[in-house]
Parts: sequence; C-alpha cells; structure tokens
Amino acid sequence: MTSSLAMTQRRPLKVLSLAICAAVALALQASILKASSWDLEIIRNWSPAFLGVATKETERSEEFAPELGKQVFLASGVRKKFGAVKVYAVALYLDKGCKLWGAKGLNAKKLLKEAPGKATLQIVITSSLVTQAKLTDALREALWPRLEDEGLDEEEVAKALDEFGAILAAGPPLKKGMRLTFRLEKELLKVSIGKDYASQLKNAVLVRSLLATYVDAKAVSPAFRDAIFSGLAPRKK
Repeated sequence: MTSSLAMTQRRPLKVLSLAICAAVALALQASILKASSWDLEIIRNWSPAFLGVATKETERSEEFAPELGKQVFLASGVRKKFGAVKVYAVALYLDKGCKLWGAKGLNAKKLLKEAPGKATLQIVITSSLVTQAKLTDALREALWPRLEDEGLDEEEVAKALDEFGAILAAGPPLKKGMRLTFRLEKELLKVSIGKDYASQLKNAVLVRSLLATYVDAKAVSPAFRDAIFSGLAPRKK
C-alpha cells in the first residue's frame, strides 16, 4: 500500500520533469534556427578546448601590451557567442593626455565625441573558426544600425560597410592569434592586420560607429564597456 502511494506521488514529478525537458529542447531548437552561420558552425564544432577561458575585463590580459605608441591600455574584454564561446579578445587604448581620464559624469555620448583622434581598438582572434567573411559579417551587423543612428541612409550605410569590408577582405587570412588594430582618428580609420598589412578609410561616422559598437547601451560586450567606463572613472582619494 505504502509503495503504491509513493509511486503515485512520484508520477506528477516525472510528468513535470518530462515537460521541462521538452520545453528546454524546443527553446534550444528555436535558438539554433535563428542562429547565424557563424553560430551554427560554433555549435557543430563545440568542444571544451574551444571554449577557452575569458579574460578578466578589469585587468590587462596577456594578449595586450601595456602601451601602444603614445597610448596606454585602458581595458580589455572578450566577444562571446552563446555566453561562453570566446571568439576574440578586444582592448581599448587611449592617449595618456586625453581629458577622458578621470572625467566626471562620463557617458557614451561624451566618450564618442572626445575619443576619436586619441584612441585605438585592438582585436586578437582567439578561435580558429573566425574568418574574414565571418568577422566582416559580425561587424557589419553591429555597425549597420549605429550608422543609421548617425543619420546615414540605407545606400550610404551599405557603401561605408562595403568599403570597410573590402579593406578587411584584402588583408591576410585570419587565424588564431592574429592581431587587428583599428586606429580611430577623427575622420580616418587606420586598419592593420598582422605585421605586414595596413590600409585606411576616410569616414568619421564609421570611426564613431565602430567605437560605439563597444561602448554604447547595446555594446556587443557589456563587460568590456563597463570596464572602459570603470577605467576612466575618477579615482577615490
């Protein structure tokens, strides 16, 4: 009698567990269907070795030098997929004399106005799955709405992104450990890939939009954005 009662009580729990498993499976299937080709390739190649360990955004990771010319390291972070897969590491460098250091009431709008001409973004590829085409597509997706927010129409946005994509495509094939440097001048984006390739594009709006990709409210790496503002915040005496 007692055994039969226990089995009867366990049945609702078993049914509930099956229902939860089914819901999770449906949610995963939906996310896979919505994923980009980059995401799907990551799913197919999922392995513990590929996941890697994320850098601490509040500290300089070993992938980045403490200085870059006259600019100094400000913050680093990682670009991830599905919250765990590390695609590339990214860092921001800033002129030593830039008035953003220790600025009070700093926000993305003020940073985007002051940083061009004094800042550099550097990316280090951390996955063997990253190619020029996939990186270009990811940046294009992030840049399109930000260029529109700057007032460009659809044709102007497409032209700017095509020119940017052509510069990336002309560089050496990307591989794990490859370094891409984007020097953010006021009206000029200087791009270098590896040790031997360099190019540039005159487009002040693209410069701001590329930086906005990492510092605005919808930044592709929120932890990196937060580390940037934390690094610039006034120091307590």
